[in-house]
Amino acid sequence: VAPDHADKLANLFCLPPDRVWDEEIAILAVDGNRKITRVRCKGLYDEKGCLLEIDGVMRDRTCHKSLEEELKASKSALIEKIKIIDDLYEHIVQSGKYKAIEEHTAEVAHELRQPLAIVGGFARRLERQISSENKPDLDRQRQYLGIIISEIQRLEKILDRLVDFTKRSAIAKRRVDPNELIQYIIEITQSRMADKNLDLVVNLGSEVGEIPIDPGRFQQLVLNLMTNAIEASPVGGKIHLTTGASIPSDKALKAGQFGGTGFFEMKMRNNGPAIPPEALKNVFNPFFTTKQQGTGLGLTVCKKIVEDHSGSISVKSDDAGTVFTIWLPLTDQTESEKRTPGE
Repeated sequence: VAPDHADKLANLFCLPPDRVWDEEIAILAVDGNRKITRVRCKGLYDEKGCLLEIDGVMRDRTCHKSLEEELKASKSALIEKIKIIDDLYEHIVQSGKYKAIEEHTAEVAHELRQPLAIVGGFARRLERQISSENKPDLDRQRQYLGIIISEIQRLEKILDRLVDFTKRSAIAKRRVDPNELIQYIIEITQSRMADKNLDLVVNLGSEVGEIPIDPGRFQQLVLNLMTNAIEASPVGGKIHLTTGASIPSDKALKAGQFGGTGFFEMKMRNNGPAIPPEALKNVFNPFFTTKQQGTGLGLTVCKKIVEDHSGSISVKSDDAGTVFTIWLPLTDQTESEKRTPGE
């Protein structure tokens, strides 16, 4: 027993008959490493009340404690980010930039809500598993913790944009495989799809390879579209997600104001109710929404991200459902290379 836990062990020998002793005890392994165990036992006494033996079980909770500490650290980091948001808001108010607040607060809140929901969901799931007396699934718990940490990092990037919200900084493109980024978004939205018993059909084209995109902004784009598809789909519905290399239609090309012949294409289709024609014209407009809880900025953000990548986005809707299509250039183009088709 570790020296600092010797007093706990001493209490065991003073345990009244029929009383269960349940404590966390630190022990030192043969190699000198400290282990955290959970001991649950009771004493067996003779007719005279003398202790004969102690019967019980000891569980190794070292990994559990390690995960608990990591979860606490993640929670502290999240609280710190929220405090930064409060401080920034107060600073902006005091500086008198009320119009800037009106223009940006709703968009920032929308972007923050998604990673916060993901962090909260996986943190609660992890907390339940850690608190359970069942055999721990450490691989799954570490996976949850990894997602929490990743989403906190995404929050940090959003906060960076908030700190510098008066400036339009250039996107940070690098060549990455968009399908890998999409796979991550699929992973973190699976529980939300399961809540509605949705069937996700995925076909990611391998011919695309790496393309020049800002990974964080692209993931935000995919997450916004996936969230929109989940919310629009009926219970038991189906979502189709496909990617590949394609050439947009002339109409899409003109809307995107770019030229070239090779593009990455992603389609997100849901089988929810059709969007009325009048509403369809406004889906990308700021603050336009058909949802009671919506901010009307999710699709606006999507359009902005696509345009920042010199791409194009379109939407079609009928009785069979709604499909959003995005096109992004397979190669990066300088401003001098960009042109409107037909020039």
